Amino acid sequence: RGYILLQVVLNIIGFLCFSVPPQCGERLGLGITALLAAVASDFVIAAKLPAAREMTWFAQFSAFSLAYAAAVLVESCIVIGLYYKTSESLLPSC
Repeated sequence: RGYILLQVVLNIIGFLCFSVPPQCGERLGLGITALLAAVASDFVIAAKLPAAREMTWFAQFSAFSLAYAAAVLVESCIVIGLYYKTSESLLPSC
């Protein structure tokens, strides 16, 4: 139960990234921290769980948590990029 609770808490921390305003410099830091903590917890948990050939439900849940943390980070990068964009066009200029 502790492993699942850890992943849920890390997902909530990642979701809190959306509440931080774009002008605050800590939005990306929070997203990166949530992603790195999820990866680190996966390494620790994988060392304690028995090896299995098929993908267990916990491995699926963990993969979904990592994908969610990565999506939060990508979304934050897009929002910050659009927030500070000064040109009229959304395409980058060469």
